[in-house]
Amino acid sequence: MVKDTVSIIIRYHKQGSFELLKDALFSVSLQSVNTEIVLMLHNCDKSTQQEIECFTDKLKLFSTTIKNVIMKNHNSKEDIRSKLLNDGIKVSNGEFVCFLDYDDIIYSNSFSDLKKGLEESGAALSVGGCRTAFLEKHEDFFYTKSKKPHSKEKFSFFDMLSTNYMPIHSFMISLKKVDKKDIFFNEKIKALEDYDLLLRLISKYEFYFKTQDTPTCEYRIRNEPTHTTPFHDLENMHNYPIWIEGRKHIDSIKKELTIEHNIDTINKMQII
Repeated sequence: MVKDTVSIIIRYHKQGSFELLKDALFSVSLQSVNTEIVLMLHNCDKSTQQEIECFTDKLKLFSTTIKNVIMKNHNSKEDIRSKLLNDGIKVSNGEFVCFLDYDDIIYSNSFSDLKKGLEESGAALSVGGCRTAFLEKHEDFFYTKSKKPHSKEKFSFFDMLSTNYMPIHSFMISLKKVDKKDIFFNEKIKALEDYDLLLRLISKYEFYFKTQDTPTCEYRIRNEPTHTTPFHDLENMHNYPIWIEGRKHIDSIKKELTIEHNIDTINKMQII
């Protein structure tokens, strides 16, 4: 475990936009704390891997905080979104862990604010504010059409037990406080795998919600096929088989979930 270093695990698949991946990687290069980039690729050929490696090499010349880059490719015909993250966790070396999909970005204050929240509170996981950005495509490039807060209101402990308010790139985990064996994504489900992780962690570890006051990331929505959520068909999205199975799994988890906190800790997670 490398002290004071944040490992950020990024997953990318061959159908994805390289321009969006470059945006994501560039946003990581702007962080003010030591960072390890862990790139988990899906079905990327050698030329794509070389192109990504060339770009990260340039970022390391530009950035003083990128200390290490790990890149691994996985060849599979299956949807292995959770496996990519799990393998990234296994090879990461940082004291802190974050996640990022290739088509989203984090703001330059992100790691410093989330890390400060963890250090000052003693919590295991800190939650940052998020904005939703709506992108339009022009030729091979995307531009931001509009933005809004991802969640209308602040949320806390009991809210998280009800609904997943936290995008995967809006939180940071301290490995000093969380046993690494508890940080994994369920590879049997293809939707809501991030909420499965968060329910497991929030039942056992303290979350720090006050960093919601500062936007730390963007959840980028675009109306085109490579987006993993079918935003072209939001009305029917929850009728898709993977979402039905994901919801069934979450419902079963909630029925069996045991909260291991005392009242004082729960009250702390309610004060935001």
